[in-house]
Amino acid sequence: VTDVVTAVANAYQNRSPMLVIGGRSPLSDFEKGALQEMDQVEFLRPLTKWARCLYDTARIPEYMAMAFRHALSGRYGPVFLEMPADMLFRRVEENDVTFPSSYRPQGRVQADPNVIRQAAQLLASAQQPLVMAGSLVYWSAAHDGLRQLIERLQAPVYLNAMARGSVPQDHPLFFSRTRRGALARADVILIIGTPLDFRLAYGKRFNPQARIIQVDVDPTELGR
Repeated sequence: VTDVVTAVANAYQNRSPMLVIGGRSPLSDFEKGALQEMDQVEFLRPLTKWARCLYDTARIPEYMAMAFRHALSGRYGPVFLEMPADMLFRRVEENDVTFPSSYRPQGRVQADPNVIRQAAQLLASAQQPLVMAGSLVYWSAAHDGLRQLIERLQAPVYLNAMARGSVPQDHPLFFSRTRRGALARADVILIIGTPLDFRLAYGKRFNPQARIIQVDVDPTELGR
């Protein structure tokens, strides 16, 4: 799995779902000096949301369901499932296998209505509002909602990462090359689904007097 480390690291930083399935020498050969023997789970754990080794052939569907659930819940990201050779070649009776269904959360996370009301009031009273949207718009299929929002506010929108394309380039409220100056002048900045990382200069170029509103499925990103 060493060849996939760069891709996994990028997926983790970009909050992109990814499932990596890695082979392994048979469990019966563990610590005998098997081909390419290494602790792959611990190797990839710091770069993934979830990393496990399969120890029971009958539980393959269950572990696959867990992998997808972790990759596609909350903050999206990569997951790793290691499958030893003897687990893959072992035969089991189909009746002994459970095939999970409805194993992914279907509902959407809702913010506190009072907090939403406060944010709406800030945006409504803003003289120079600005919207900065990132990958969460793409993964949440919120393209239409984003366009409706900026049109209601008549606020310029800037996009990064996988949010690019959420608003057509010929839309009158879409901008790209003026972001630095716009962030320095805006009095209310709405940040949707993108961290305040190097792409936004860690927030250092924002108007110091601007009010900041952050929207994210990961609460640890709020207030950073």
